[in-house]
Amino acid sequence: MNGDDHEKLLNVSDMAQAVGLSRDRFYDLVRAGIFPPPVYDIVTRRPRYAAEQQRACLAVRSSGVGFNGKRILFNRTKRSRARRRHARAPNGVEHRAASRIEQLARQLAHFGVRDVSVPAVERAMQCCFPAGIEGVEDAEVVQRLCQHLWKNPDAA
Repeated sequence: MNGDDHEKLLNVSDMAQAVGLSRDRFYDLVRAGIFPPPVYDIVTRRPRYAAEQQRACLAVRSSGVGFNGKRILFNRTKRSRARRRHARAPNGVEHRAASRIEQLARQLAHFGVRDVSVPAVERAMQCCFPAGIEGVEDAEVVQRLCQHLWKNPDAA
């Protein structure tokens, strides 16, 4: 395994966050066969999700069809108190939008999207969310941007 492959591995908590679920609920769904099981690091014996498994998890979340072929309905997640308070603030709109795009770029890089830049995230957002991302949950935004940038590597 080379260094790039190791960087793409996510722990269970990060994978659960990426699909917008708690770690406990995510583990329940892994045991039920809805999400694929993790691979285990030989040295540390910790569960990890490789890039292919990450894509499978994101596909399960977006399609509602489990890894085992069964349908699953996911509840919409609630917006956090901080996001609600942040969304109501009348000033600094441009700063908040720029910092959110920078945060999305960091999250996408964490999930294995190579050489992702702020302009690339902005272009992908225009493609995936022409009406904007107001009111769209962060997990869904990251999921759709990952899928778009993985399918279109030249966009990054």
